Amino acid sequence: MALYYHNWAVHFFEKKYLSSLIKKYGNGITVDFGCGEKKKYSSIINNGAYFGFDYLKSQHDISGVDYVASVYDSALKTETVDTVISTQVLEHLNEPGLFLNEAWRVLKKDSVLILSTNFIWHLHEEPYDYYRFTQYSIKYLFKKYGFRINEIIFPFTPLFTFFQELSYYIRLLEFNKTIKIVITPILFVITQLLQLFAIVFNFFKVKNPKYYSHIIVIGQKVNL
Repeated sequence: MALYYHNWAVHFFEKKYLSSLIKKYGNGITVDFGCGEKKKYSSIINNGAYFGFDYLKSQHDISGVDYVASVYDSALKTETVDTVISTQVLEHLNEPGLFLNEAWRVLKKDSVLILSTNFIWHLHEEPYDYYRFTQYSIKYLFKKYGFRINEIIFPFTPLFTFFQELSYYIRLLEFNKTIKIVITPILFVITQLLQLFAIVFNFFKVKNPKYYSHIIVIGQKVNL
């Protein structure tokens, strides 16, 4: 957790939300496109095998993934997968439609895509950071590429987003060596307090938020 002192709140609650949805909707042969280190969800797949895909230039440790391949052309056989997972990947794809088309191709009829991405969020994993998505762009893309949306979740409130992003910003501040030695423990405490504020204010949700950092979508494959 020490490695994520500035963003443990968003990582913890994102995994909590997604884990519950994967338990609810996921089953059978499951493919995680852009899985990174793969470990996050491998233990909660219901009644099936879990396979992690990532690409060679990933900024994550991919030593544990099952397949190194493009999400645009996975080489999986058509209609052989029961569940596709893709968490915080779509914004990093220069051709998101090609990925959705590939997910549709490999999924069996009526099977499910569990996807999360960003709307209001800082640049990350540069230079491979291309897009931000509203719920309307997600609805358009899912319909275009053959998915019926079963559920949309906005896990984080505007104030959660604000406090978490402020914590990210503080981590980027630069100081000379002498000042850094003195101020680093103070900034550590501030980032922890900001994330605690984020958690508290995440209880104050509205039905149709206008400001949000993350969006989670459950899409079901339909015939085009």
